Amino acid sequence: MDITTTPGGLAEHSIGTYRLAKTHGAGLPADSVIIGALLHDICKSDRFWFKGRSIHQHTPKCEMDSKHSVRSIQILRSCGLKLSEAERRAIRWHMKGPKYHSRDKENELDHSKAVKDRLWHIVFDSDKKDAAVHPGQKY
Repeated sequence: MDITTTPGGLAEHSIGTYRLAKTHGAGLPADSVIIGALLHDICKSDRFWFKGRSIHQHTPKCEMDSKHSVRSIQILRSCGLKLSEAERRAIRWHMKGPKYHSRDKENELDHSKAVKDRLWHIVFDSDKKDAAVHPGQKY
């Protein structure tokens, strides 16, 4: 199954990620769980468009690299959203598991801080679990 044949695939994934995240977010600011879970893939929102009743897809440059999370953060900031460090790290590193290592010392340090944060764990785990429900879809 391909997301291009599934109307609402990215929205459904984001909502699914949030539903999973909120069940584990007790004690965290609700806004942070919402921001991290619902908006972690926001840069992908311009991938699809409708022409008549058909869904069409293009692959923006941000999709071709592994840093779509950086673009998501830039979009959120350009909209005036002030992200906490925990929110920024949860979005930035939602694709990189605890065993990730970077040659870039700044990235390595930032990632090491992320994996110590409960919000990152919740967003990372919820994203992976929701994606596993729909194997083969690309968000």
